[in-house]
Amino acid sequence: MLGQVNGSDLGIGAFLGGALLSEILSLSVSVQDVWGYLLIWIPLYAGMIFGGCGYVLPEFARLESGAVKSPSLWRRRKVMRLGFILFFGTSFVFATSYSVPTQVFNLRIVFPRIVAEMLNLIFLSGAFLVGVSAYFSARMPYYGWRPKPVRQWTLSRTLNLASWIMFSIGAILIQAFAIPAILLFGASGATYLTQRLVNKWSNSRSNADLPAPVTFVKGAVEFKTRLEIAKKTSDLIVQKYGKRILAVCMWGPSAKESGSEQFIDLVAVITSSEKYIPRLQFVYQGVAVSVAYWYESLLIERAEEFESEWPYWRYYFSTLRTLYERDNWTRHLKPAIEKSEKADANEAIRDEALNLIRRRMVLTDDLLSKDSREIKGSCSEIAETSGNLVMLVNRQYDVNQYWKDVFKCPIQPPDLVSMVDMAMGFVPVDEKSMVEVALKLCEEVLEMVRQRGIQLESTELQA
Repeated sequence: MLGQVNGSDLGIGAFLGGALLSEILSLSVSVQDVWGYLLIWIPLYAGMIFGGCGYVLPEFARLESGAVKSPSLWRRRKVMRLGFILFFGTSFVFATSYSVPTQVFNLRIVFPRIVAEMLNLIFLSGAFLVGVSAYFSARMPYYGWRPKPVRQWTLSRTLNLASWIMFSIGAILIQAFAIPAILLFGASGATYLTQRLVNKWSNSRSNADLPAPVTFVKGAVEFKTRLEIAKKTSDLIVQKYGKRILAVCMWGPSAKESGSEQFIDLVAVITSSEKYIPRLQFVYQGVAVSVAYWYESLLIERAEEFESEWPYWRYYFSTLRTLYERDNWTRHLKPAIEKSEKADANEAIRDEALNLIRRRMVLTDDLLSKDSREIKGSCSEIAETSGNLVMLVNRQYDVNQYWKDVFKCPIQPPDLVSMVDMAMGFVPVDEKSMVEVALKLCEEVLEMVRQRGIQLESTELQA
């Protein structure tokens, strides 16, 4: 059992132990001066600093974030919230009815024993609910949850954090040291008001304070220019995140020397044990730069997979251009890509064929509603999905221009080019003809899938 104890368990145990020990001391020690207060409350403060701030409060924040869109976690969140209300509520009740009158106004107040014991019981119940909720929350993986992106520190945000820190410290101290706590509350309120004024001032900008309009480049951007910007961005990424970065690469159309793209796509590989880093996008000298941070395990998994988006991702991996790597990390991608090329394609083809069937059903609904825009959009989506299915059946991916590569595939329905041109609206065509061609294209592509022996329709419901 001791081998299973981790830092979270020790922190939560310190939080609960500190609260319990302080209550025991308050019943057995007679308070005469400030040293008596310190003796009683030091265990609670130590538990709050080490266990509360280090483990319980972060777990509370994690549970709050994880439960935002997870109704199944709301009951656990309510229990933890109730615990905090009981824990801090009894502190404020005791402070307002005893600590403040006795320490600020020198009034002598004696609580009935039953009232004191009830407050102690409620206080310990709150600590117990908080601790137990944090204990179980720490053992939950919270699938689908990820930390919020790191925000830039501004003056307004700094003042807001300072206000909450002073308020929290005051809330902890108020039972034993009412006067310092009241001073902290006052400073917290003044800081909060200052933050509101700063925030209001920063939001009321004149036109002169607005950012400049986006600069657009007229014409092609040479590969040399894109590569130079990409290398500088890569250096900044490595400088900022250090050993968290395993590799930085260009990929996609912008990584090709023959391209003239006005944008750059970068992928930065981070170790799987690191915190989530959000996607970064900006425009620099008329060139759009996008940096996607991928966990190494997810990137390798993506390279191994053969699923409905395989033509898209296989193209991106084929254009990979390394700007920085540690320990020759990109060598791990080659066997992963080879694995995807040997994988069975039938499941991916089946999934995309079912997507095509769904798009055909959407077109039927659009025809019933007689919405011309929706009808044309559905015809276009049928053509795009059909093109992707042709690529999957032929195990081809985009190497030059998407539709040209689709039309070069050896296995394809007859008249694919003309049907795509009409369904996509690349050539002048009336709505009725567009719908007829889209339905015919769908039928022929699904027949191509059926000839592979892939089952699409089920005679029974499944789960």
